[in-house]
Formats: sequence, structure tokens, C-alpha cells
Amino acid sequence: MKHTYLSLVKIFASIAICLVLSGCSGCSGCKNQRDIDLKHAQDLAAVEEQRRRDSIDAVRRNQLALAEKKRREDSLAAVKAKEDANARADTLPPEIAGKVVKREMPVDIDKMSESTADLEDELRPTIEAARRRMDGVRGYISFKLVVLPSGRVKEIKWEHNDLDAQAAQAIQATVYRHRYPSWDGSKLPEYHTPTIKFSF
Repeated sequence: MKHTYLSLVKIFASIAICLVLSGCSGCSGCKNQRDIDLKHAQDLAAVEEQRRRDSIDAVRRNQLALAEKKRREDSLAAVKAKEDANARADTLPPEIAGKVVKREMPVDIDKMSESTADLEDELRPTIEAARRRMDGVRGYISFKLVVLPSGRVKEIKWEHNDLDAQAAQAIQATVYRHRYPSWDGSKLPEYHTPTIKFSF
């Protein structure tokens, strides 16, 4: 009996030493802190990974939703632009609406351009005299003319003038004396010339 008792003590002592060396407390269910920490770290990593995936999925869903919204808005804008273009085309002159229509011009553009060139020749001596009088000043003048169907100049629309008032008056006198070719006023009430410019 004594021998059996010693054997049991040796067995329990061996088990206790094994438990102590393995880090196990010997209670029911393993409570080894290293195992708990490892499992806890793995769980946290899994949770973080899932959160990262959820965040990426949310961003993708948001991007897809925004892209779909933009596609719908662009599609609606294109439809509206087409409707607006169609509505404007109904009210625009045929050539602006994209149709080629041959219209008869009430004025002869070539003759009007020739007359403007003649006027420029008439004005050059006046401008040269003004430049000499102003002691070689550098600059330019530019203006447009409004011409009536009778061929008379109705108005000078000054755009720029680096000459003095005396030169401007001399230019006006020459311009108002000049006559353009006449045309049918019922078709065009007035003609606007391109810009006339002199540099000096």
C-alpha cells in the first residue's frame, strides 16, 4: 500500500512538473495567456482585414453610384441640348440652321469694298499731314462706317484715334463727302463697313 501511495505521488508530481513546464495551470479548459493573446491578435487582424475590405467595397459602390449618376445627367443634358437645338432650328434663318440657301445680297460687296479702298486713298494725305504736324507721333486710328442706301455715310464709329482733334475733323469731313454705291433700302436699311485702320 505504501508502495502504491508513493507511485501515485510520483505520478502526480510528474504531472505537476509537466504542467508547470508547459505553462498550463491544470484547470479545466486551457487558459494559457500566450494562446489567448495569439487568438486575440488573429481575431483583431481578421476584423481589421474585414473592415478594410468593407471600406474598399463601400468606396467602389460610391464610385459606381457617382459614375451612374453622371452618366444619367450627361444623357439627360444631351437630350435637352438636342431638343433645344431642334427648337432653335425652327426659328433660325435656314443658313444658320445648317441648310445652304442662296440669298441675293441687296448690296454689291465687291463694289462696296472698292469704294472703301478709294476712301482710304482719299484719307492718306490727311493722315500724313496730321502726323507731320504732330512731330512724327506714332500710333493708329480705326473706325467703322454706317452707310445709308443712298450711298451717304450716316455715322463714323470710332474704335481708336491717336491723332489730334484737328485731324479727326479733317477725316470726318472727307468721310462724309465720300459716296458709296446705292442700293434698294427696302432690302437693307443700312450697311456697316469692316474696320478701316491706318497705322502711322
